[in-house]
Order: sequence, then structure tokens, then C-alpha cells
Amino acid sequence: MKKIILLTLMAIVLVSGCTNRYTPPPNPIDINDTNMSDNQTNNDVLEFIFLDKEGTIKQEDCVARRVNDKVIILESKYCSACRIAVPILKEIEEELQKEFIFLDLSQANDMEKLNEFRVMPHYTPTILIGCDIHIGVKSKEIYKRAIEEFLGGA
Repeated sequence: MKKIILLTLMAIVLVSGCTNRYTPPPNPIDINDTNMSDNQTNNDVLEFIFLDKEGTIKQEDCVARRVNDKVIILESKYCSACRIAVPILKEIEEELQKEFIFLDLSQANDMEKLNEFRVMPHYTPTILIGCDIHIGVKSKEIYKRAIEEFLGGA
């Protein structure tokens, strides 16, 4: 019985990911807001996009933040799900001989780099594959297929 409860709890953590310990920036943007880009012209005036659900960032906003051509893994040393996802993603990075950006949100210098992109995750792990947002732990096959499709179109 204890094993069943423990396995159930582990499954919940793996599927949902971890909530990070950071408060959202002021005025986060809803990725589904149709007017999100109307008055944004450069990175100095870009508002943060709050990454709180899977989906796609609008192409204009993705390009303005310079994330459209990158694979970015947002993790935290406090996140147990990240301990599963990050090694899988590093393995894929090596297999594909590509360089991904790994940002540990528990590190100040990585948070500074993340702020340059003007995005803020609500959960870790959050993986940006170009403009596509993936949250939580996925299988190696799912990650690899999404990254290969992205790289094939890049």
C-alpha cells in the first residue's frame, strides 16, 4: 500500500513539474492575448511573457525576445522533476550535436539571462523549443521529436 501511494505521488510530481519560487514580473502577458504585440517595438519596452501553460508564443513576440531560434531549458535546483528532465535533454543535445541553453532559476546570473529574454516561467522544468512552450517532464521521444521538428524547420 505504501508503494502505491509513493508511486502515485511521484507520478503527480513528474506530470505536473515543479512550481518555481519566483514571483511573476509586473504586467505579465497572456500568451493568448491577441493584442500582445501591437505596441511593442524593441526589447526595452517589451513586457514579460508569463509562461504558465503549454502552447505557442506568437511569432512576433518570440522573434522580439530572440528565442525563436533557440532551445531553452528553464530549471531549478529545487525541482525534483528537473532532475529527470535535464539529463534527458542533455542526452538529446549530445545526440543531435546542438547547443541548448540551460538556465537554473536558482542562480542569479541565469535569472539575469532569462530577464534578457523577457519571459518568466511559473513551473520548472519549462522548455522553450523556439516559440513552443513545454512544461513538466516528457519522455525522451516526445522531447526529441519536438526538437528535431524545430531544427528541421530552422
